[in-house]
Amino acid sequence: MIDDHADPACAGVIWMRGIADAGPRRATRALADALFEAFGKGAARTGVLQACAPRATALPQSRLLGSRAATLPLPPPRAPIPGDDAGIRPWRFDREEGAGADPPRLVARTTARWSDPAAGAVRAAVVLRDSPRGLVEWGVAAHAERGWTHRAVAPCVRLGIDRQHICDSGGLPVTGEPLKLFPLDGVQPDDGAEDERLALVAGSLGHPERSVGVLVVSLDSRKALSSIDTLFRVHWPGLLSVAVVIEPGRRVLAGLLPERAIPAGGARYFGSSGNAEDDTTFTRAAVRDRHGLLTALLDDTLAARSGASPEGVAADAATLLNEHLPRRLRPKVPPPAEPPEEETMPAVSESAESLAAAGEERAASELDRLRSRLAELESVLASSERRTKRQLTLLRDEASAAEQARSQAEQHADHLAGQLADALTERDLFEEALDDAEAERDAAVRDRGVLAARLADVAPAVASAPPPAASGDRVPGSFEALIAEIAARHPLLVLDDLDGSLAAALDPHPKAASWRRKARDALTTIDAYARAKQRARRAGTPPGPHLSDLLAFVRSGAPGTLISANIIALAESDRVEHQEKFRQARMFPVRPATHPSGRACFTAHIKLERCKPPAPRLHFFDDTDNTGLIYIGYLGPHLATGRTN
Repeated sequence: MIDDHADPACAGVIWMRGIADAGPRRATRALADALFEAFGKGAARTGVLQACAPRATALPQSRLLGSRAATLPLPPPRAPIPGDDAGIRPWRFDREEGAGADPPRLVARTTARWSDPAAGAVRAAVVLRDSPRGLVEWGVAAHAERGWTHRAVAPCVRLGIDRQHICDSGGLPVTGEPLKLFPLDGVQPDDGAEDERLALVAGSLGHPERSVGVLVVSLDSRKALSSIDTLFRVHWPGLLSVAVVIEPGRRVLAGLLPERAIPAGGARYFGSSGNAEDDTTFTRAAVRDRHGLLTALLDDTLAARSGASPEGVAADAATLLNEHLPRRLRPKVPPPAEPPEEETMPAVSESAESLAAAGEERAASELDRLRSRLAELESVLASSERRTKRQLTLLRDEASAAEQARSQAEQHADHLAGQLADALTERDLFEEALDDAEAERDAAVRDRGVLAARLADVAPAVASAPPPAASGDRVPGSFEALIAEIAARHPLLVLDDLDGSLAAALDPHPKAASWRRKARDALTTIDAYARAKQRARRAGTPPGPHLSDLLAFVRSGAPGTLISANIIALAESDRVEHQEKFRQARMFPVRPATHPSGRACFTAHIKLERCKPPAPRLHFFDDTDNTGLIYIGYLGPHLATGRTN
């Protein structure tokens, strides 16, 4: 058995092991035949065995592979490597005594060789062995002339093991492609089945017998799968596998493994030891350099595996490999001690020579041990340096990406700030133009109403109509004075319960004078509408369509109209009408003759300002069809709505 700790010259040896479902009888022979044919013919056969994890873990690979059949379609046969001096020995079958009452177990052994462009001459040993649990254990040990790197072809690929649909000792599939933990194209999603697969994978990641390192990569969606081809090219079956999840699956795994969660959009490497302390996490920015990330991980994993003693059936494969390696590649064993010469010297001289020889032997042995320990420490130091350089590179990349993102965000913020300033300036200009246009429109409407009233004064039929306020009349200097003036001048308008303090709060505003003029014109127009309707009833004629409501009155251009129809709203929006809290805000007192409860909902209103806060409103209740009165219930800032509250 090869012990790399004792002999650094064998640093080119790596090992892998796993299990396969026993299935039919003589499964070891069937798997041996399949591997023999796969190595010789480029794996022309399809699946021979359905692989699964140990039955104690209940993790069959066919369930991990999702809806695809266990016998996956195989990729095309591997093209021969130029100068590939490949060969495999016939299998040697033996029977080994089982432990205790277990029956004898069948064991198959063979060795193979091939040439690799990166690793040079490669020699490998494969051992298959029946297991008492009804499984077939497999182990591989392989030596590379130039040492193992990520550029070499994985032994499991060259030997065809990845094409037999088998697993490592922890139940993870050993296949030539990454494990995709989400529904495949053309397959109806089944959330229950997908969650079960993720639960099985989580159990396998924490399995104590797992010997394969796993890099779980999180993608935002299945569409991002096409962007990680470089990640798959360095997938090493039997030693380092890649698994891909999308966001829903990542959250499921985070719930199953809360202390080993995968970063969103990033990755987590689950080391082959199974300990959380050996895990490595990578952020979204770090995963962008996927090829460099995985090759660095793979090189570290190869270095760690070459420095670890083989376990289980892989130890038998390492022993077999050691027997067939050339002498120059085998571990150096100290030569046997020379037999003692016949006694030719006095006892004292013989004792001194024996002590000197023993001392030299101990010194040589200690020197070899120290050299071995030095080589081991140098290997650990080199691995640590590579890991530190990789982490430093990742941190620098993240810092650079963060700095670039910050700079872009600042530039974008400056650009948006400029756009906002331009938009605000443009808005102010439009508001000024709109105010000027509304002022001109209001003046024109007032002039038209005054002229219509004067014309009505000339006509005998309406000679009794009092003329409305002229456009040049002085407007009171406060809302309190305005309310008092309107109450005294227009008896058909009821302002008894109007809260003047809310209107008085508008006086300090720069546009208060404009709002007072609009409010006076609106109240004068409302009074003209009420009087016109009252005169029609006294004349014994039903009110015409132009007296159906205030809006129709204003649109008809009747005498006394001083405001535009555009600022009149006879109702609120559906949301305000049907939400109780908004309706309650518009409930104001009325006389019992209008409503027995003494309150009514004042949804009709006039907009003294369209949108710009405080957007004053004048709310009224038209009871001209009943008492002939119009109630003024509110004059002040805009009441609450779904957008303002």
